[in-house]
Amino acid sequence: MLNCKLAFTIPNTLKNFIKKDKDKLEHENNQNVVYKISYDDCDASYVGQTKRQLKTRICEYITDINKQILIILQILIKFLSLRWLFLTIA
Repeated sequence: MLNCKLAFTIPNTLKNFIKKDKDKLEHENNQNVVYKISYDDCDASYVGQTKRQLKTRICEYITDINKQILIILQILIKFLSLRWLFLTIA
């Protein structure tokens, strides 16, 4: 085995210069994030985690909500149609 001690380090490395001069990403372009979505009309919130870009996940989240709203509206329309049919027969 070799017994080796560090005498000095080089503070200015190419890696340090490259890291400092990189452009910052917008929040929605970040990957591997934990995020929280708060709602305006209630105290509820949604916390999630994604490895993909945040904007991609938020778009999927909005799409899922819109699909759920459409399903609820379809159920409501069927219910009201059946109720109207029942009232007209009686």
